Amino acid sequence: MKKALILCLMFSFSSMADQYSACIDKSDGVTSNIRDCDVQEMERLDHLLNKAYKHIINELKQNEQPEQVNRLKEAQRAWLKYRDANCGFIYSETGGTIDLLNGDGCIIEMTKDRAKQLEEFAEQYD
Repeated sequence: MKKALILCLMFSFSSMADQYSACIDKSDGVTSNIRDCDVQEMERLDHLLNKAYKHIINELKQNEQPEQVNRLKEAQRAWLKYRDANCGFIYSETGGTIDLLNGDGCIIEMTKDRAKQLEEFAEQYD
C-alpha cells in the first residue's frame, strides 16, 4: 500500500505536468487562459502535497512519534506562511497583470518543490 502511494505520487508529478504544459500551449498566451491552467495546476499540486503530508503524519502516529508529528505540523505551517508571504510579494511586485502570472508561477514552483520533498520523506516509511 505504501509503495503504491509513492508510485502514485511519482506518476502524478510527471503525467499531470504534461497536462499543465499542454494547457499552457493551448492558452494562446491569453492571461485569463493561462491563469485557468495555473489554478488547475495549483489545485493538483496542493492535492499531492496534502496526500504526502497526511501519509507521513499517519506513519508517524502509527510509529508513536508524537514529537515528530508536532515538528512536521509546525514545519508545514511555517512553510505555508513563508510561501504565501514570498509569493505575495511577487503577486504585487510591479502592479501589472504579469504579477498574477509570476505569483502563480511562484506558488506552483514552491508547492511542487515542497510536495516532492514530502514525497521523499514519505519514502522513508516504506
